Amino acid sequence: MIAEYFIGFLVAILMLIFFRLLGPRIIKGDYGTKIKYSQSHIHDIIRYNLPDEMFMPIKKPRQSSSHEKKASLKVVFIDKEAYWIKENVLFIADHEGGIVKEGTARRVDTIGMDRVQLEKVIYIVDILNEGTQNDSGYTRDNGV
Repeated sequence: MIAEYFIGFLVAILMLIFFRLLGPRIIKGDYGTKIKYSQSHIHDIIRYNLPDEMFMPIKKPRQSSSHEKKASLKVVFIDKEAYWIKENVLFIADHEGGIVKEGTARRVDTIGMDRVQLEKVIYIVDILNEGTQNDSGYTRDNGV
């Protein structure tokens, strides 16, 4: 009876060693693109459940913030593509090392897309528009 327990113990130890050494090589898999949520995106999800007393009063926009809004452009890099919105049109271009190749810029055509591609585009547009209504510092601001 003790011999059976000892044999079982040895088999278990050998299996642990086997999976420890060869497991990562066998199970080496690509789980696709990982999505990371930003702090403002998470806040947009839960903000209506928070009490109003937690927030500061509305601040008036300053001239510098208005200039920054006009002069800057928000770009999202996903895989080997860069996305941005300019004059209410979504553009896509290739990028290399965070530098957008201007010659590859084109409008995103949503007519021929399937559902998965459309959901990806909707997610990208949400990221690009994230924070534009709540930049005043008061999260209950509706763009007033």
